[in-house]
Amino acid sequence: MSAAEYAQKISEIHRADTYESLRDDILYFRRTPGEPLSENRLAAQFGISRTPVRDAIARLASEGLVEVFPQRGSAVSRISAQRVREFLFMREVLECAVVERAARNFTSSDAAQFARSIEKQRERFSESDGQGVLEEDQAMFRALYIRCGLGGVWDSYRMLQGDTQRVLYLVASYFSYRRAPEQMYGFEMRLTAHRQLLDALSAHEAEAAIRITHEWSEQTLRDLEMLEHTFPHYFERP
Repeated sequence: MSAAEYAQKISEIHRADTYESLRDDILYFRRTPGEPLSENRLAAQFGISRTPVRDAIARLASEGLVEVFPQRGSAVSRISAQRVREFLFMREVLECAVVERAARNFTSSDAAQFARSIEKQRERFSESDGQGVLEEDQAMFRALYIRCGLGGVWDSYRMLQGDTQRVLYLVASYFSYRRAPEQMYGFEMRLTAHRQLLDALSAHEAEAAIRITHEWSEQTLRDLEMLEHTFPHYFERP
């Protein structure tokens, strides 16, 4: 590898690492909605030049996670409730088709993998690890899509689901029976729904799996409404 090729490779690594790190910071609220992003400070923090930082910001802006203000810099975008609603509509339509397909030939091996993932999510939730919960949740559904030969469909979600991921992180981190015993919000309900989905798929009951998928979308919309009232400063104003 020539010196020029090596330098190019290192540059590509820096761009990828910077993008992934900054994206995780935004999704998991280490950088909160509305927080300014300074290219100089980020470059110093990551120990790199401003170029990969600028590239990462541009890429995140294309996903709706960063807002760029010409001549004034950039900031973490506020959550768009409309984008969340649109994404949930799209995912529900696709996921109902996925669970219907999965129910036809769901095996005991598939069930065991699904059950292990649910248990890992319970463990992460008990540790108040919102990021860990969501990452395992994502891995579980990605495996289901792959099982149906639709891994590329799941991967296409990545650029569209940022705001929804932030909503789900808030749900996992702030809404639970421990904080609000009178209201059953949060990942306790989501984990119960996961178990119900597992039972439906294992029994090859496609209609039940579709109903559970629809109910999850409806619950997420209710959680979204609650979050808009609880954290109005995190959301775009109408």
